[in-house]
Amino acid sequence: MAFVLKNIKELLSIPDNTAMQLILPASLLVFTVTVPWGRKTLMEITSLIFAVKGFGALLYPEAINFWFQKGHADGLHLQEIRDIGIILMALAFTHFMTRKNNDRTMEISLLWSRTLFLGALFLLNVVRLINYESMKEKLSLYVEKLAVLMTGLYFVAFLYYSLCEDDWGGSTEQLTSKTHLHLRIDFIMFFMTGIIAYCFPDTIATFQTKLNSLDNLHRYMARVMGAGFIALAISSGRANNSHNEEDKKSLLLGHGLANGLFFLTMLLCQLFSDIFSQWHIYGMLIVLLAAVNDFVGCEIKTMVQNFKRELSYAKED
Repeated sequence: MAFVLKNIKELLSIPDNTAMQLILPASLLVFTVTVPWGRKTLMEITSLIFAVKGFGALLYPEAINFWFQKGHADGLHLQEIRDIGIILMALAFTHFMTRKNNDRTMEISLLWSRTLFLGALFLLNVVRLINYESMKEKLSLYVEKLAVLMTGLYFVAFLYYSLCEDDWGGSTEQLTSKTHLHLRIDFIMFFMTGIIAYCFPDTIATFQTKLNSLDNLHRYMARVMGAGFIALAISSGRANNSHNEEDKKSLLLGHGLANGLFFLTMLLCQLFSDIFSQWHIYGMLIVLLAAVNDFVGCEIKTMVQNFKRELSYAKED
């Protein structure tokens, strides 16, 4: 047993620091407690993790960047971290809004979107580990290996539950609903942006900034963003087959809020950072139009009125 533990320690390059040593068992404990209880529990726990991490990334990008990069962070680094945080919160919010409904189409679509997101993230972490250079990277080799291990385990868990599903739900008769066009536009916007960011990170970044070239962290963050955009696209792309119109509106609301936060953070970057070019403004306009599309599709005005009505009823009771 001691021999096995010794080899595991050498394989993972576990440091002598007590806090670092506790990260692995704590991560494995959360995983083993979460996964065996089924798909719903896995979705609930990961939604909570996504929400907490996303909120932290949105508000404190400098703190997260501190762990990744040596030296000063530029505006693009921080904006990429904020965008990843917004994506994580959007994934969590959509699940939170639709979790009580019994329509399996939306449920399985969200399950597969997370499966793809974690699979893409696992591949990125593997490549990052293979190309690890101790002199250039601030993260320790142990943390890089731990990232590969945990994203790999969660990807396998989500893939297992996704493949176990034999009832995919849905109906082509739902394609004529009011939300059809808005969901299609939402899908195209997220899918195209995701493909470009994941496959051509240099193009999407240098197009909107004055940077002549990107470092490896820029490329990594841009690809994580791309994976997140594609995950959002999957959920909106298949949502038209859902039987529940309210689920579709909830999804559009979540994506609309995400696009609104994208626009707000991009606006702040444009105003207070000098590395973003004039082409970044055109990107802001596209994001704003995407947000308008989502809010119109979810009938935001009606949703607000219904919320106020329910709130007034609750006060009367």
